[in-house]
Formats: sequence, C-alpha cells, structure tokens
Amino acid sequence: MGRSGKLRKSIGVFSNDPEKRNEHLTFEASIKPLFRITPSTIVTLTGKRGERKSVEVLISAGIDKPLNIEPEGFTLDKGKISYSLETVEVGKQYRVVFKNNPDIQGIFNGELRLKTNYVEKPRIKIGIRSRFN
Repeated sequence: MGRSGKLRKSIGVFSNDPEKRNEHLTFEASIKPLFRITPSTIVTLTGKRGERKSVEVLISAGIDKPLNIEPEGFTLDKGKISYSLETVEVGKQYRVVFKNNPDIQGIFNGELRLKTNYVEKPRIKIGIRSRFN
C-alpha cells in the first residue's frame, strides 16, 4: 500500500558557490493513505477439521472521497473457504469476513481481488492462507 504518516527526506546539494559549497535540503510531507486495511492484507485461517473459524478484515477510506468496493475475483474454491463483503458505512468502510468449511481439511492459499473506484489504486488484493488438519 505504500507509505503513510509523516515522511522526512534530506538531500545534499553541491554547488560552485564559494560560501556555500555544500548545503542540505530537507523535505517534509504528511501522507494520507487512500484506504486502510486492518489488521492486514494477508489473512490466516488455521485449525482442526470440524472447527469453524473466521477472520475479519476492515477496509476504510483514508481520504475525503467516497470509497466503493466490489468483488472482482476469488481464487479459492468456495467449498474450501468462503467470504462475505458487507458495507459498514456507505462510502467509508467495508467488512470482509472469511470462513472455512469445517468438513474440509488441507492447506489452501489464494486471494480475493476487490475493485475500487479510486483511479490511483483500482484494486485491492487480500491474500488468504489456511491450514486445517
């Protein structure tokens, strides 16, 4: 997702000015993320066969522009892991809940791709790792 928060960078400038041959320039910026994904862009579901497990991810707008999200692709067979996408607050926050199928065991990896209305970041990818023995 890139950087967010306060950022400070310095560079050295060399010139032919006899009084100021070396000068340092410092740039400061406060970067607002387009959106926040908590707790992470990678979710893990683990347990034993027969157990029901779920993991929740919240996606929130980070700027003053309405955020719209819709599913674009899911690489895990819904018989293994399923997901639901719900609106918590229109244009501001969404919840994705991943759940395992308690009757299936194995190791599964995949991703959920979500399409956004932000030209700057048109897709969100959430990685899924699961292991049920």
